[in-house]
Amino acid sequence: MKKIKKIMAMLLAMVMVLGMTVTASAAASSGNDGKFGTNDDTGSVTVVGLKAGDVVNLYQIVEAEYKNNGGAFSNYKVVDSFSAAITDVNVDANTNKISFTESEIAAASKIVSETTPAMTSAATETVSNDATQVVLANLKPGSYLVKVTAQDSTVYSPAVVSLYYETSGL
Repeated sequence: MKKIKKIMAMLLAMVMVLGMTVTASAAASSGNDGKFGTNDDTGSVTVVGLKAGDVVNLYQIVEAEYKNNGGAFSNYKVVDSFSAAITDVNVDANTNKISFTESEIAAASKIVSETTPAMTSAATETVSNDATQVVLANLKPGSYLVKVTAQDSTVYSPAVVSLYYETSGL
């Protein structure tokens, strides 16, 4: 009977932890020049599953590189302040999506938490009353660590969202 109670308690804890995750999605737009794949491209990230008063911070961990200082997109690189957590950018050859391991996300989150003075986020937004999501706009292509600070005792898991190029058309 004790084993069953322990197993049920563990399952309940896992369900609660998984229920406290946030979901983020991204959308991109060409910049002022009307062309995708140049340094003036921007995008937006929508984070859902939130409560009023929660604060969402995005920290850029991977950035796009461009040829000839502003020309066409050439590659991705890890932002210097996160090089201890992420050694290389993993881009799937079939989908062009940027991916990260759980340990890389945890290490990047730890860097943000332990940086003194506090690391400046690329974007910050507070969830307004009666809302369950936020949209953070005008973001540069790359990947962002999503850290949510709750106004109450809720604890959110860190996540990563990416604004990436479909390189097959460039």
